[in-house]
Amino acid sequence: MKVGFWAQGNFFMEVYSVCFDKKNDVPLYTRHKLSPQHTDIPSTSQWYSSSDIPAEEFEELYNCRRQLYDVGIALGRGLRSMSCCFGRRQLVNPRDLPPGVPVTATFEYKNVVPHWSSCNSKNWDELEVLVRNLAKKAGRDLTVFTGTSNVNYAKTVDIEINNGRDRHQKIPPYLWKVVQDRVTDSSIAIIQVNIPELTQDEVEKHVLCVDICNNIKWMEGPKWDDVNNGYTYCCNMKEFEEVFGYTRPITSMKRVLFDASLTLDTYLIM
Repeated sequence: MKVGFWAQGNFFMEVYSVCFDKKNDVPLYTRHKLSPQHTDIPSTSQWYSSSDIPAEEFEELYNCRRQLYDVGIALGRGLRSMSCCFGRRQLVNPRDLPPGVPVTATFEYKNVVPHWSSCNSKNWDELEVLVRNLAKKAGRDLTVFTGTSNVNYAKTVDIEINNGRDRHQKIPPYLWKVVQDRVTDSSIAIIQVNIPELTQDEVEKHVLCVDICNNIKWMEGPKWDDVNNGYTYCCNMKEFEEVFGYTRPITSMKRVLFDASLTLDTYLIM
């Protein structure tokens, strides 16, 4: 599904595309081009829904007080903090786009997933900054896929949030981002665990591939394995495809996107 706007001359300008689960009214993943000329400034706009379901139905899913009750019931215990809950996470960040009209398209609910972001969004925010910096250093467009996964190898508890009526949404245990540079045939998959209040021992059960984050030079800086900031790890594309099942929609690349300099001697073939 393409999301964008109609321009003069009856021309549709695509901002991003989204693979959307119509049965459950949730996005599975998005795809967009990240240009070196992205806006990289914060943006606000009116949230909206282009489907038959009004935006208010989605908005009320993010009532923190109601969420705390639902999450506590699912976990079978009270939460350690009463200030943390699931927030709206835009799969395509408005900072990734040119300024102006394209940015408003990111406030469509087809671009939103629940992310345990009140308390552990730091690493995901850092990741998106680093990806934008990578595009600037490359000096050319990168292709970015961002999505969720409900694979449950670690047998986690299913968590749902609701809007107080008849709308329920299952929480995806994983949020992921694939960054591709088609010019050099290289890519990397980054995964964050999206489960509340895991301990360090518990979260490590959700590392479903060989973690190569420490080998990725353009990702140096954040402490990716800090559960309090959002436990994040990296996979080569072969392992990502095998574990998370995205073998067809995302074109595989031969190399790992290893260094921000994007020169031929900075790749690992895996």
